Amino acid sequence: MKKFFILASAAIVALASCAKTVVVNNDAPEQIALKTVNMPMTKAAYNHNLGVAAFHLDSKTEYFPVTEFALHNGVWTGNQYWPLADPLTFALYGPFDGANNVSMTAAGLNATAVKNDVDFLYAYVDNAGAGYTKKAFESTGVPVALAHAKSKVIVHVSTGTNETVTAVELLNTAMTGDCAVTFASDAVVWTNKNAETVDFTSVTEHFVVPSTPSKLKITYDSISPAQTGLDVEIDLAGQVMTDSNGTELTETDWQPGYAYTYHININSNQITIHASTESWIEAEN
Repeated sequence: MKKFFILASAAIVALASCAKTVVVNNDAPEQIALKTVNMPMTKAAYNHNLGVAAFHLDSKTEYFPVTEFALHNGVWTGNQYWPLADPLTFALYGPFDGANNVSMTAAGLNATAVKNDVDFLYAYVDNAGAGYTKKAFESTGVPVALAHAKSKVIVHVSTGTNETVTAVELLNTAMTGDCAVTFASDAVVWTNKNAETVDFTSVTEHFVVPSTPSKLKITYDSISPAQTGLDVEIDLAGQVMTDSNGTELTETDWQPGYAYTYHININSNQITIHASTESWIEAEN
């Protein structure tokens, strides 16, 4: 947005006076602002600070390195400013934590040791190949659709009047690792994944590294006959799931950007399972 300032000066001298008004075109620098928009499938709205890098559209070279953009009144801004005319593209991830473990180019993203149980998001935007310019986007902000790099697993366990659940654990599950994203293909690859037991006893959902589903261990007590420490292991791999359209499918691997919900009922030692999956739109705060 061009800003115009009216500068007035008056000089009074003996026997004469004059007043002069000067119009100055002050094409002042404008901060770059980003806005998230809801998109179908795996896209998300978000309310944490972001790590943002910008690149020249034609050369793909860096305009500014990874910089923290803070959220204020629905937009993210950092201490970075538009060039006068050169179109830019943007790569970003969240949440930004200042750990310097994420590098980005116009081709992709590499993150090492992504934090445990964090909803790790990313995006690359180039305005359908046209780039973003100061003239077109300084007043509206750059629209950004973020995607989830992890899966979300949700577990609900219910029982009859004869049983009491004491522990729910997802065994041998990756919660952190190194993440590489190729922007052109939107391919997400995780390596150096850990394996741990994830506690679902009091927290019903966790963000996990996409992988083959593992076993869910449920420990419970029975009133009649009086027994304690009973446990059952349920293999989540290969479970028939229902998607958001009501279609049944067998999910061999948890995928980035999808939520997997497992409803398990234990009643008089009979166990029933209902599993469902859907694209995961909303981001976690």
